[in-house]
Amino acid sequence: VLGRFLSEREKSLEWLKTLSGANWSISYTTPWRTMTSGDMFTSWVAHDTLHMRQLVELRHALIVSLSEPHSTDYAGDW
Repeated sequence: VLGRFLSEREKSLEWLKTLSGANWSISYTTPWRTMTSGDMFTSWVAHDTLHMRQLVELRHALIVSLSEPHSTDYAGDW
């Protein structure tokens, strides 16, 4: 799954490199809100970051689980 994600993300980044003079202020109105192309782009970056946070949280939970009966408290607050 990670390989497919990275491949698709690479394609998207290559497409972004082809844009020149993009107007990030162009807006689109939906029934729920109006958003600009800049809003969409920054939301895309933030969305990826949220997925990375999910992966880190899952990894931390796995480490805690596999470490039992030992404690990970010394590592710091999660």
